[in-house]
Formats: sequence, C-alpha cells, structure tokens
Amino acid sequence: GGGVTGMESLIVSNISKAQASQRSGRAGRVQSGYCFRLYPEIAYDALPNLSTPEILRVNLAQVVLQLKGMGINDARKFDFLTPPTSHRLLKALELLYALDA
Repeated sequence: GGGVTGMESLIVSNISKAQASQRSGRAGRVQSGYCFRLYPEIAYDALPNLSTPEILRVNLAQVVLQLKGMGINDARKFDFLTPPTSHRLLKALELLYALDA
C-alpha cells in the first residue's frame, strides 16, 4: 500500500480459495506435481471464496499515470470494469500532484 509516505510496499495477505485452487492446478500442469499448503485446513476454510479485485487493493497513482499515457486525462470518467471509489482516485491524484508528476 501507499500509506502516509506515498511509498509502495509489498504486504503479505491471505489468498482466496479460488486462488489456492488455481495455484494447486499449476503444480501438475506440465507433469505430475504436488501442492503443499503450509497452513491448516481450518485456515483454508476461513479464506474468502473469491479475492478482492486488484483495482480495489492497489495504489491508483500508477493506474492514473497509465490512463494519462493513453490520452485519458480524467480517470474519474474512465469506464472501469470494477470502478474504484472517487476517494481513492482523489488520493492518487493528490499524490501525483505532490510528486509533481
């Protein structure tokens, strides 16, 4: 997340059951394989079925810059598949303004 400093960082978070199933499918894609899950079954049962769309989890500053690079100057009017909140878009614009980007 971006936090107060505007610095990006990787945050460890739980995956969804759908992501866990997808990853186990990759274990045997080319040849027989195994998937070892390093958490108990009760932890798996507590996972959400689906994950939150990435557009709702990431700092939008990079998204806004990419849209501007494609000639879309007002990200608020872009037809996102899963639209972020206007508050999150405003925070991204504030960060870009502070960085003089």
